[in-house]
Amino acid sequence: MKKALLTLGVMSIVIPPLLFAQPNREAQDTDNAVKRAAKWTSPHVVYQEFRGPVSQIDKNMKIFMDEFFKQGLVPTNRTSPPMGIFHETPKSADDPIRYDVGFTIQAKKRVRPPLKIRAITLDRAARYTHTGRYETLFDVHKNLDRSIAKAKLKASHPVIHLYLDNPDKVGVEKRRTEVLVPVGR
Repeated sequence: MKKALLTLGVMSIVIPPLLFAQPNREAQDTDNAVKRAAKWTSPHVVYQEFRGPVSQIDKNMKIFMDEFFKQGLVPTNRTSPPMGIFHETPKSADDPIRYDVGFTIQAKKRVRPPLKIRAITLDRAARYTHTGRYETLFDVHKNLDRSIAKAKLKASHPVIHLYLDNPDKVGVEKRRTEVLVPVGR
């Protein structure tokens, strides 16, 4: 095992290799996410369509949630996370794209505009849980794209983000987002 020696004035410290030569753990994890790709289904998703930069998703999530609850709808269960459904890949947080925000509900119900309802099935999806700032999801997608290409697969849309933690209650560095990317040959 290689060790580094750091000398500070008259004091020397031995630094274990894990502190200065960590492998890219996220890249390894995205490789595993692609290897474990499996079917994912959400039978009743109530959603609202938006077009704009993903940097506005917080504002649009609030617009959707206000309408969702105004229509008397209830998520599948108390822990059912809100989701982002991305039909295009943004190049940056300010790149305008088409996306939806929604919730899964228990059974099909009639909804009024601007809300819609549909089933979403991803025949084969790489599934990766990211912990950290939402802004760093671009890096997650780059790693997933690399892992998908390495497995000789192709990514498609829609890409799903399940926002597992309430941003009002969980600090930005501890927020978990489950990312689902459809893959195929």
